Amino acid sequence: MDRSIDGNSLTVNGFIYSKGIGTHAYSSIEYIIGGRYRFLEGMVGLDDEQNRGNKIEARIYADNKLIYRSGIILGRVKPHYFHLDISGTKELKLVITDGGDGINCDHGDWLLIRALP
Repeated sequence: MDRSIDGNSLTVNGFIYSKGIGTHAYSSIEYIIGGRYRFLEGMVGLDDEQNRGNKIEARIYADNKLIYRSGIILGRVKPHYFHLDISGTKELKLVITDGGDGINCDHGDWLLIRALP
């Protein structure tokens, strides 16, 4: 089971996810994909372990161009699903921001992400 660095399960809205990446605002994860994929899909949400009225925002960049912005994500809600056309993209960047309220307890989870041909 993939886990965040603190060793806890990735849990969003009461559901435990076996695959994903747990992060903390501000975070940026970059992947060099060399134009090999057509779509990127997955979900992003605020981890339940930090449900104290916190909020995050997720962004995805393709070759430094913003292609996805989640809007504000609160705790105890379904993760936001995305399915994006990334045709020809050489570099992807997954970003979690603090949602405008400071970084305390802002644990964003990227869930079940996969790139498709």
